[in-house]
Amino acid sequence: MYRVEPASGVCEVILYSPKREIALEDLCVPNIKKIINLRQEKTNQLEKKPYVKYIFIFENRGEAIGVTKNHPHGQVYAYPFILPFILKRLEESRKYFKEKRKSGLSP
Repeated sequence: MYRVEPASGVCEVILYSPKREIALEDLCVPNIKKIINLRQEKTNQLEKKPYVKYIFIFENRGEAIGVTKNHPHGQVYAYPFILPFILKRLEESRKYFKEKRKSGLSP
């Protein structure tokens, strides 16, 4: 009845600090740089996997998005497909670029 495929992908959590009430923007610049470097390192590792088509890095914050543990963290997801809303944005960007180029304007 439903189309199914074997599942593959990655979800990693990056903890920012052992302090429970601190946010990314509250960290000192050297620690923020470490987090950015770690995100880049994870991206570099994941993009080498043949099944990874899309990498999504984000920060989880607050009950509204389902956070159950209140600690400063981000996540790195690697998908075997490009998310539908990203595909839509890419198509809109291509359309915009094409229209601007046709009109002689810089995109």
